[in-house]
Amino acid sequence: MEAHILKRLNQNDPATQKAVYYQHADRLMAIVLRYVPTKMEAEDVLQDAFVQIFEKIKMYHKDKGSFESWSAKVVVNYALMFLRKKRKLVFYEEDLHAQILKTNNTALQDFEKEDVEKLIQNLDEKYAIIFKLKAIDGYTHAEIAELLNIQKEASRTIFSRAKKQLKQFLKSKESNLFISKKGTL
Repeated sequence: MEAHILKRLNQNDPATQKAVYYQHADRLMAIVLRYVPTKMEAEDVLQDAFVQIFEKIKMYHKDKGSFESWSAKVVVNYALMFLRKKRKLVFYEEDLHAQILKTNNTALQDFEKEDVEKLIQNLDEKYAIIFKLKAIDGYTHAEIAELLNIQKEASRTIFSRAKKQLKQFLKSKESNLFISKKGTL
């Protein structure tokens, strides 16, 4: 982010805030929609996240990363807070001794983005959240553990189980037997 824009944001300039909102809203809305199921709820989460972004802009430092990545983290945090409040999202410490599965990322390359998104939607909610945080948004297990207030090993275990479920879904799809919870893929 350019220094003069950052300076104006720090001064709470409404015109600059509006411009930054319109410049980043679509990108950040796409992130919110990965976690929040309805557009109306996602719009509320995005608006609250932007309020937080503008209030905490003094905490953003260009040398620690891009504004895009910093604002994405704020949005993910707000989406997770929304899920915790709305759905009483709770992560239990599961079998922490589960063996971590090795991923075969090439398996997903043969499918359209929409197919993969539908597969992920069929995961249990906590599996989907951790899978998205790790595989799509690039969070480490330590960061996920901190965000969700769970142990790092629990994040690894749940991610492993999510990958296992996705692999099972992929096998079913490959054999034309896959039927999602929301209809046929």
